[in-house]
This record gives sequence, C-alpha cells and structure tokens, in this order.
Amino acid sequence: MSLKDYIKPKKKEEPAENVRESSAEKAPDPGQVFSGEKKGDYPRKENNVNGIKENNVNGMNSGFEVQSTFNPLADPRPDLQADSKLWESLFMVTLELFGDNRLMTILHGIRCGGTSLLLDGDRYILRPEIGDHCWESEAEYKKIRDSWLKPNSKEVKQALDLLYKEVKGG
Repeated sequence: MSLKDYIKPKKKEEPAENVRESSAEKAPDPGQVFSGEKKGDYPRKENNVNGIKENNVNGMNSGFEVQSTFNPLADPRPDLQADSKLWESLFMVTLELFGDNRLMTILHGIRCGGTSLLLDGDRYILRPEIGDHCWESEAEYKKIRDSWLKPNSKEVKQALDLLYKEVKGG
C-alpha cells in the first residue's frame, strides 16, 4: 500500500447554508436581522419571560436584566426613599395633565440622576442630590436642567403645582 492510498482527494467545499459568499454582497437590514425574518441572519434564541423578549446571539446573552414586571410610573430611584411616592405621583400627574409621556420621561431622567422633591412653603421644588450614586456635581445637574427642564419650565411648574394640590388635598 502506498501513501496515496491513505490520502483522500479533497472534495470541493460548498458554502454552508445561511453564510454570505462574499463581503461585496449587501449586508442584511438590521431590522430584519433582529426580527429573525431574513434567511441568512444570525442564529437567535428567544426567551420570553413575562412578555419581555430577550435575544441571545450565538448563545451570548444580550446583557440586560429581565425584570418580572415593569412599571413606567414607578420611582427609578427607590434607594432615595424619602420622596419615592411623591415621584410616582408626579409621573402620574404629568400624564394626566399633558396626555403623553414626554414630560414624564424628562422628569424620569432627572430623577434617575438623583434629584429629590422638596416642599418649599406652598410648592414642591426639584433639588439635586450631589455625591455617591447621584449627580457628580452641581454643574452636571445644571447642564441637564438647562437642556431639559428649562425649555419645559411652564409644564414642570404646572405639574409641581398640581402635585402640591393633590398631596395637600386641594
């Protein structure tokens, strides 16, 4: 027996299914890739937990935590307990006043940064908490305030006034 008897001739390899043959081929539309609608997209595994889908790409977790429930009106900073219920009431008030979640979303972001609601006479005011797990500095808060709250100051004042009336029973 010769060495040639042990060596099998190479078969012509065909491209694997669902693999693009050249980089010149148009890349798939991201919307189609993520929805799993296009042949040739990446293998995906979907986990459906309480109605929330989590995509795993090639067996790798997408990196986000799946919560069992999500309440957009819940205080995103329950660690700042003193005014947690006030924030939830403020979120509800903004939805009732304006009928959409635009202002609520802005206030939600301000709260995430570490802003508190304080009673100042006969009104509520927004006060930044500076330090651990809150705003890094007064300047950081003012930059966000000037970009997001000031252009909406009339609506913010209306929402804070209505919150005061509801809390004080007026």
